[in-house]
Order: sequence, then C-alpha cells, then structure tokens
Amino acid sequence: MIALLHNIVPLHDTRSLWITSERGPIEAFGTYDPHGDGVFESYEQFKEHWLACYPEECQWYRLTYTEHDDVRRLTINDRLSIRFIAHAPDDDDPAFVMQLMSWLITGVEECVRQCAQGTYNTWVREQLPFTMRTGVLSRKDYWTVFPESLAYVRSIVSDEDIRRFEAVFCAQALHTQSKQACSVALFTLNDYFDVCRVVYSTMQLPAPCDAHSSEDWYRRYANPRGQTSLEMLDRSSPQEFASWIADSRADEYTWQILPGPSFSWLTLMPLHANNGWILQLGSAAYPMCADAIRVALALHDVGYPVRVQHAYNMLHMVRGEDTIGILPQYVMPPYDDISFPDDSVCELITLPFDRTEDVIAQTHWYPITPVHIIDQSAYEPVNNVDNDDELHNTIMQCHSRKYT
Repeated sequence: MIALLHNIVPLHDTRSLWITSERGPIEAFGTYDPHGDGVFESYEQFKEHWLACYPEECQWYRLTYTEHDDVRRLTINDRLSIRFIAHAPDDDDPAFVMQLMSWLITGVEECVRQCAQGTYNTWVREQLPFTMRTGVLSRKDYWTVFPESLAYVRSIVSDEDIRRFEAVFCAQALHTQSKQACSVALFTLNDYFDVCRVVYSTMQLPAPCDAHSSEDWYRRYANPRGQTSLEMLDRSSPQEFASWIADSRADEYTWQILPGPSFSWLTLMPLHANNGWILQLGSAAYPMCADAIRVALALHDVGYPVRVQHAYNMLHMVRGEDTIGILPQYVMPPYDDISFPDDSVCELITLPFDRTEDVIAQTHWYPITPVHIIDQSAYEPVNNVDNDDELHNTIMQCHSRKYT
C-alpha cells in the first residue's frame, strides 16, 4: 500500500486520490428480521433505509495519505483513519482487515494505472458526484432556489431593523458601546435572568407553566447543560457573581440561552471590562442571525450595553451579500474543524437533498486537484504513458519497493 502511494506526487506533503466501490446487494448492508426489535415495520421500509444510506450504485471515497516522522496515516473520507506501525497488536478480526486492505490496494493500484495511462484525472473530473465536491454559492442565488429561506429572514427583521443594526452595532457605534460598558457598575445573576427574559419576550416565546420569576424563563429555554453551574450561586450578590465570572466557574453552556436550527445556540455572555459590565451577543449562524439582530436591537432599546460578535458578517447574511461554502457530504460543518479555501465564506453546508439540481446549477465548483505519478527516473509527474510495457513496469516498481 505504501509503495503504491509513494508513486503519487505529493501536494504539501499529502497524497490524495479517489477510489470507488460498488454499492453491493442489500444483504451486505444488513439482515431484515421480521421478528426483531421492531426498528423496521416491513421489508420495504428496510429497503428504503438501505437506499437512503446508499442512494448511488457507485460509492466514492477520498483517500489521504501523510507521513510525519515515523507516523504513516491513511484517512478515508476524513473519517476512518489507518496508522501503519511496525509492531501492531493482534487484531480480533483479521479477515475484515485483510478484506479492507485488499479493496484499498486494488483501488490505489487502479489509480496509479489510470494515471500512467493519462485517464485518471479526466475520469474523476467527469464522474465525481457533486455530493463529493467543494464549491461556493452566493446567498442571493441560494434564495432563488429556496425563497422560503428569504421569507423567514424577512419575517424576523425588516429593512428598518437591518438599517438600525448597522448604525448601532457596526463601525461607527464601537466608541458608543465602549462608553456604555461602564454604565452598568454592578451585575447579579438575577440581572442576567432579567436580560434573558427580555430576549424571550422579544422572540414572543410562550411563558413557562407556573412562571413566577425571570429565572423560570431562563430554566425553560436556556441550555440545560449549563444550568447546573448556577445552583450554589447567590442570585442577588454582585460580588459573588463577579467572583464566579473571574474564577471561570461558568462553562460555555451557561450562556447558551436560546436554541436555534442546526444544533446551534444563541449565546449571551456578560463581560467585565472598564470597571463595568457589558453583554456580548455571540455570532449567530444563518438563519439564526436574523433572530440575533432582533435580540440585539431589543436589548439596546431597553438600555443594556451590548456588543455583537462579527456584526458585519450577520449583516451581510440577512442582506444576502455573503457567500455559502458547499462541502463534500462526508464532512459535518457544525463539528469538523474545516479550513475552507475562501476566507470570506460565512456559512458551510453540504449539498442539500432537496432541489439538488437547482443548487448544483447555481454553484461555482472548485476545480478538482489533478493527481500525477512520479517518473521513477526523473521524479517528474507522468501525464501520459502510451506503452503497455511501461505501464506494467510502473506497477511492478510499486511491488518491488514494498519492503523498502
């Protein structure tokens, strides 16, 4: 495997290529048991689930190989990672390992063969599904495909709200915010609960059952994972609140006060600066940025000192002036640490399952990085080999270096 991969010209110390696998029969996916645990009510439902997991007959996988010092690692679709080590422990299922490695070696060998023939890059360029590609899409073009997305934003914030948000929270308002930060000299946990209640009222959320205080509102809508850190705190003591903040006894979940779509939370954090307190509204992803703008204006209007992280990005999103980055389907944007080629992109998504062809047509797709093999004598990329004997020698050189 390593010998085969060494025939590929590295890019920034990384060798990458694409291989494929047939979907296979449904029996390879699993076994339907009509007397099982009741997950599937019928064989037809089981089959629908199989096709939903593997909709295409041909599956594509991106292999990435790196070497750093003595560590050699092969990663498949940024998920499964294989480390090549000199002395490995005994495996519980060697048959599976051999089957996996046999498929990988066959795929890499075919890649090297096609590179030598000069057909690999054309094949990938023409056949790689858009679900496995990277591209960019303007927000306004996205709205032409999904007009309901624009309708949602406009139902939350008006043109006047957007204009006011720019005036208050963008460049010319920075000095004003700094002065406001000193206007709240003392702050307690009850004060924070009151701030949160303003947020919930602004969003017109229904009152909790038997709500008697602002804390009841916070308990109803804030992230439950962050509420345990508040249990032992004196609600009315500014000294204890300040000490609690200074000692970092609160965690990131404590300030997540309102859930949004796509597993996101609206964050509102009290910060002590310039001998006073200020509220920092966290940067909100689309479409929750519209809700965040509405919340920021509401808090400002009742006199709270508020600072908004990445206010310009949120402004561009609700105006449709930003760009969306589209990632391969195996990437999970909310969780993966992603370095996108375009730094100006404000949102990362995978290709939607709905209206897919319309999105594909509106997207600017990045070119696929070509793969070349190394000329064994000159260490230069070989773009084409017309002689079958030369192709055979290339493959044989891979195997001859197997234990080098």
